[in-house]
Amino acid sequence: MTDDAALAQRLRSLRNHGQRERYVHADLGFNYRMDGLQAVVLRHKLKLLAGWTSERKSLAEVYDRMLSGLPLELPKVVNQDHVWHLYVVRTPHRDALRNHLQTRGIETGLHYPVPLHRQPCLAHLASARLEFVETDRWANEGLTLPLFVGMTSNQQRHVVTAICEFFSKHEDVFAAKLG
Repeated sequence: MTDDAALAQRLRSLRNHGQRERYVHADLGFNYRMDGLQAVVLRHKLKLLAGWTSERKSLAEVYDRMLSGLPLELPKVVNQDHVWHLYVVRTPHRDALRNHLQTRGIETGLHYPVPLHRQPCLAHLASARLEFVETDRWANEGLTLPLFVGMTSNQQRHVVTAICEFFSKHEDVFAAKLG
């Protein structure tokens, strides 16, 4: 506890990766939130990790198969130890697709929509006149699809169906843009 409001705000920010508002990092922070009780629970969960990883890999394989051929950039696996913490696709129509999925009751995520070089804590990178074209593109186009332990094939099919519906509904617009 402190009676210094500015200090309290700074400490709250630092404990959450330096965020003062969601996705905006004013300072370089950290994420050290585990206590002893959490360690006990995680020790138990560690025994389940291999099964969870296998399940996530299977879900990712289904997405790969069912989403191929759509105007989406699918994740590329560089090494076979990938655990599929996230399944992130890329499309220039990210926001419209995200809205469409939301109307179908499908939650998606945006991971790092404000890239590091645009964070206040790294503002000096902007003054160095460095360009991060691919980073900016990922920040604007990346969309995380639902993928979680316990996800059923019906739930995954619902996601894929909604994505296919979105692209078929807008097929003429996309075809015209692609030339």
